[in-house]
Amino acid sequence: MRFGICTGPEHIAEAAALGYDYVELSLSGIMALDEEAFQNVKQELTNAGIRAEAFNVFFPGTLKLIEGTPDEEIRAYLKEAMRRAGELGGRVAVFGSGAARRVPEGIPYGKAFHRLIDVIRMMGDAAAEKGMTIAVEPLRYQETNILNTLSEGAAMEAMVDHPNVRLLADMYHVWSNGEPVSQVKVVGRFVHIHISSVDRGVPIMEELPRYQAFADELRANGYDERISVEGRIQDFQAEAEAALQVLRRI
Repeated sequence: MRFGICTGPEHIAEAAALGYDYVELSLSGIMALDEEAFQNVKQELTNAGIRAEAFNVFFPGTLKLIEGTPDEEIRAYLKEAMRRAGELGGRVAVFGSGAARRVPEGIPYGKAFHRLIDVIRMMGDAAAEKGMTIAVEPLRYQETNILNTLSEGAAMEAMVDHPNVRLLADMYHVWSNGEPVSQVKVVGRFVHIHISSVDRGVPIMEELPRYQAFADELRANGYDERISVEGRIQDFQAEAEAALQVLRRI
């Protein structure tokens, strides 16, 4: 099992020093950098002896995947995003991006679902060129109006049917949507995991039984990939260190 933390480039060296196996950076954030700033991030990773094996925040909210942004623009974004992610050591890119994938008012859900299948296949093709995998992330209802539950995510993965597209489970979204933890075992096939406290902070020892129940379901499925801490952090050094201790306990 490999443990990582979602953070910005400013905390790369700290994460490595604390003992994290990798960092998870914002892909849209990396895409917003000019080439010089991007190369500086790449050097920071090299200096710290760690890689950005995972990326979250795939698309900026200004891209409208269901209706609005042309396919040519999406493909161009994907090509450059996968280039940059690959150069930073990327293995998994998380497709959450609730604003970008939100279904506009007046668009039938079925039409939007089929459109999203096409978009995720584009993503899978772009990821395959760099040996990466797209992790489709079900999000809580407050963040988007499509692909909210693990079952919906599993259905999407099955219909996309692409070797470079898998599924992610985020404990916070599962809890927020009121899904039973047993759904983790039912769905089964995950390529990446996010963990946080119930109020979207970093994991804390007081909630250890809740995390353990989730981890037990993952273990029952033989999961042995990456788990990233994804939560609000005020004191990076103290909170990131404490979160890593929680991960090691479970």
